[in-house]
Amino acid sequence: MRQRTQRTLSLLLALVMVLAWVPCAASAAYGNPDGGDVVVQVVGTEIYTYAYEVIEQVNEVRAQKGLAPLAIDDELMDVAMQRAAECAIYYSHTRPNGTSCMDLFPPTAWDYTMAENIAAGYGTPSQVMQGWINSPGHYGNIIDSDFTRIGVGCFYANGVYYWAQNFSDGTNTPHTQRQDENAAVSVPVNYEYLSVETSYGEIEMKAGETQSLAFLVENTEFGGARTAVLIPVQDSRCTGDAIRANTADGTVTAVAPGTGTLEVSLPGNIHVTFQIRVTELFSDVTQKDWFYDAALYVYTHGLMQGTSETTFAPDLTTSRAMVAAILYNIEGQPAVSQVPFSDIPAGLWCEDAVSWAVSNGIAEGYGDGTFGPNDTLAREEIAVILYRYAQWKGLQVSADKDLSSFSDGDSVSGEAVPAMRWATAVGLFNGDQNNMLLPQGTVTRAQIATLLRNFCERVLS
Repeated sequence: MRQRTQRTLSLLLALVMVLAWVPCAASAAYGNPDGGDVVVQVVGTEIYTYAYEVIEQVNEVRAQKGLAPLAIDDELMDVAMQRAAECAIYYSHTRPNGTSCMDLFPPTAWDYTMAENIAAGYGTPSQVMQGWINSPGHYGNIIDSDFTRIGVGCFYANGVYYWAQNFSDGTNTPHTQRQDENAAVSVPVNYEYLSVETSYGEIEMKAGETQSLAFLVENTEFGGARTAVLIPVQDSRCTGDAIRANTADGTVTAVAPGTGTLEVSLPGNIHVTFQIRVTELFSDVTQKDWFYDAALYVYTHGLMQGTSETTFAPDLTTSRAMVAAILYNIEGQPAVSQVPFSDIPAGLWCEDAVSWAVSNGIAEGYGDGTFGPNDTLAREEIAVILYRYAQWKGLQVSADKDLSSFSDGDSVSGEAVPAMRWATAVGLFNGDQNNMLLPQGTVTRAQIATLLRNFCERVLS
């Protein structure tokens, strides 16, 4: 076994400070996912902005002591963020799989001095630093002249900030700064450290929604704080027709308005029960509506949103800006260079979508410097936009249907004829009960939802 200098570990709570002198012998396991009974995913946010602020303050304290600054080490940053997430479910220098925190240090640190400070409950970098400074053990690690590099983790979970500082000497691994991001951090856990809440109050979902099953774990070492985790589901069973469980990926889908009970079996002989109430997707969209499935499709696929949290406004006519925004959403809202229009002020909700559509030749302005974002679109205009969009994506647009088969086929505007022939051939537009295309007719949000679903399933797929 490699010989390493062992370092004191310090444990710090937000409300009660406990100084624990724990010698650690490191083993050869480095981030071994098989080191526990089960691997769970801890759900929260990695707060790198706070981590970097802590490092700045550490180096300010060291400068006051005439010590060299610590370099940000990429490997230690990974270790520290992992440890902060692990502390969210088991607040200790012992990892949730029963091994020492030192086992997580990278091999580049094994021949050197290593140390860890942890804390929980402090809301800002300054607060946690003051807590560490006021504790001799933690402060000793911060001003240790042997150390040359540092990693800091800050993980925010269920209203609590969890912190970790990891120190070492030796050769630094260059680090590129990162942005804050939501994360589900994989953590190996032994069943003895996994205290799962087994019964939950009523959970509300909207019809059509699918959610991952998140379980609350009690942090027995930090005042019983709860943290949401994803745990592999072994089996699940539903009662009622309102919900459907998907055991393979650990999710539940709200099928129809009503209530249901979901019983879940987890590794370690853990059984959890959820009570779920499913509401209508929108107050103005019910299962009896002819466009219900289409509205559900465009909403759950992120193509259209409600006009409010509770309404879809199915009878509202579709505007030019709406269609541009829908296609822009399909493309994942890429970065764009602004195309100026006098009637689209900077910051307007559709500014990026319109610029994207125009710059790619999918839509166009009126030629007088305006776009008319709120102007309604005729059916033939929507056909033209979808036709251009399909061309832009390099899709096959050779399908063709003779418009004379419709009683008003000759009323399609000349420039829209190729697009409408294609759109009718692929089934995006059909005649009404009188076999009329109504090319100059307007389109409601219910109709555009149906058209978009058909477009995605018949053209994009």
